Amino acid sequence: MEGSVRSEVSRDLGVPLVPSLGKPWLTVQSWVCAHLFTLALGTIGLGVLTLHLYGLTSSPPGFYVDEASIGYNAYAITIDGQDQNGESWPLFFQAFGGQENPVIVYMIAGAMWLFGPSVGIVRMVPSLISVLTAIVLGRLAYRIFRDRWLGLATFAVAATLPWLFVIGRIGFEVSALPAVLSLFLLAWWNVDQERSRPRRQLPLAVLAGLSLGVAIYAYTTARLLVLILVAVLWVTHLGEWRRWWRPLVATSLTALVSYLPLAGWSLQHPGLLTARFTSLSILCQPVSSCIATPEIVSNSDDRRFFPLVVAERLVRVYLSDWRPSFLFYTGDPWGRHVTGHGGMLYVTLAPLLIVGLVAVGRRWRKPFWRLIGLGALLGGIPAALTMNFGHALRTIDVVPFLIIIMALGAAELLRVMSGQRWIAAALSAAILVEMGAFMTDYFTAYPVRQAVWFDAGLETAIARAERTPHQGPIVLSDHIDQPAIMIAFFSQENPKAYRANGIAGGGAVAGKVQGKRFPPGSVIVAKPDENVRGDAVLLQTVTATGHDGWGHPGHADVYYKVWLTR
Repeated sequence: MEGSVRSEVSRDLGVPLVPSLGKPWLTVQSWVCAHLFTLALGTIGLGVLTLHLYGLTSSPPGFYVDEASIGYNAYAITIDGQDQNGESWPLFFQAFGGQENPVIVYMIAGAMWLFGPSVGIVRMVPSLISVLTAIVLGRLAYRIFRDRWLGLATFAVAATLPWLFVIGRIGFEVSALPAVLSLFLLAWWNVDQERSRPRRQLPLAVLAGLSLGVAIYAYTTARLLVLILVAVLWVTHLGEWRRWWRPLVATSLTALVSYLPLAGWSLQHPGLLTARFTSLSILCQPVSSCIATPEIVSNSDDRRFFPLVVAERLVRVYLSDWRPSFLFYTGDPWGRHVTGHGGMLYVTLAPLLIVGLVAVGRRWRKPFWRLIGLGALLGGIPAALTMNFGHALRTIDVVPFLIIIMALGAAELLRVMSGQRWIAAALSAAILVEMGAFMTDYFTAYPVRQAVWFDAGLETAIARAERTPHQGPIVLSDHIDQPAIMIAFFSQENPKAYRANGIAGGGAVAGKVQGKRFPPGSVIVAKPDENVRGDAVLLQTVTATGHDGWGHPGHADVYYKVWLTR
């Protein structure tokens, strides 16, 4: 029948029928249909990898001081196995702001050993770890729902979610935490599915415990979070301990044993692990010694019943992490953790989150879904012990749980609206539009909008200072945040010389610039509002030009000025 119709159409058009012209197209079409998922997986995977690795040195702009400290410690390890302070193969890295957790530092050190130190390498490692997080969550969604398209969608959302994407492209320790928590959830799901085969449960349970053990050294909040999750595992299996005691003990024991190195290090370095927390904690007293969001503390706190003050702080900080404004509209008040374009989650994901939460409630009798629900509910407790509203780094541990809840919401909507696929298509289109708008803003307007949070332009200014022939020192303004570690990283100063003489070994000093005279031949890196006294020549004004959402250049902001004294 089909052949006769094609013959009639050919005859009506006056064109001879050539069978070989139709068959190749049908063959290609049928091959595409047969391999559609593979093509989609490859296309989305390549797109995700490109987004995570593109423009790492320009978006975010500049290089924040925490990144420089982590990067220089990693670089020092590659030179002689010691950190910037001379401690050999440390468990925790001492830095100006406290202790740096080891997981990300050693991973960056491995990358530097292969490729050398650079801003791009410091950011590439956490960015790839964020991709790994998305892969694991996509795999978990597939295993739970047995729907490869839903697994692929979960991967795509996790890989582009503002909460993970923005923070993942910065050289921070915290990027490793969602990855190991996702591995824990995947391992425990497999434990749950092997109930009838106890021998296969044990290695999976140990893997789950190892994931929690690594989390302890991935980010500071996980030191308490892991204890919470171990307790949650036992609570979710109440009444079934006799049947589940082996995997529960295996996971718990593996996770708890992982605290031993931390305990040993803490005994050798008393007070160091908790020094910063003391001033950030809701237990901080008196108010004058607290580092806190102003709205959390009041001068009257010192005169009130202190346990009541602590309880009030705990509740207020905890609830701030669940505000719609934090999740969907404005995000974290710290400009390094957000783009200034929307919240931590896409607002179009709100329906999936709401439906998913309801669906978790309906599945509450199942231990795994109790784990997901309680993990999301209690994961914010470590962050609530500190005095900052809506801190995206300290609450990032809830993200894997929220993503699985949203995947459950998507599965429920697909089931309920199986006959109304246009609704699912419309929601998918809305999510894609929001993703596109976010990514467009991230790579165009965001770099300059948030540049002030990243010491933008300092690397360029230091490079110009080092290229300039000079007899005197390179002087870095004390208005620069931690200028010593910044120039040590950018100039790749030998760690041995840095430990012995600081940046003076590299011919640099840091100090006051405003109103001070310097010897002839000194190169000065100053903020734009600082005046250099004496006969000084302006060598370079370091600027950055912003772009609007369409990529058009906008206003040029001045970040640094480089001077040469005569």
